[in-house]
Amino acid sequence: MTGLEGVPYVAEAAFTENNIPYTKKIVPDIAGGCVLFTSEDGRLRIFACDLFSITPEALGEVEHVYDRGSFEAIDIDDRSKYVELMFKLFGPTFRVVLNGYEYDGTVFDGPPRCVLREQVRRLYEGSGAKVEILEEHDAPERAKKFGLEKMTKVIYLITSE
Repeated sequence: MTGLEGVPYVAEAAFTENNIPYTKKIVPDIAGGCVLFTSEDGRLRIFACDLFSITPEALGEVEHVYDRGSFEAIDIDDRSKYVELMFKLFGPTFRVVLNGYEYDGTVFDGPPRCVLREQVRRLYEGSGAKVEILEEHDAPERAKKFGLEKMTKVIYLITSE
């Protein structure tokens, strides 16, 4: 399993908090600096670097993605660049589970930034993927945290067609 995290401390914490022995090394081929954390058995790797500096050569072909917070964390203007990168990383078949929150972006501009289902559909379906909503539910406690009246958590399944 391979992961990608923007903050080295968070990547390292995944190993230490779960008592997983690991090694840590600098990956010089990735622009901007990258640290690769690898479990001793080699079954788990987490790259800690800027998302947009990762390369298909470093990751290999990607078949499954769980995006818990990248899409909602990046600037809305960078989302098309994000989807372009994903399609460079995907193999011929892929599945993505994408979490996002819908809310009034004029009241709060994030992060997490508002993820509108129309944008998800436009970006992914426009690139040839199929988008479906697996689940959606109100998130009143989270809305309150950000001073919003309403916030809806939406979980998408994005697949190759």
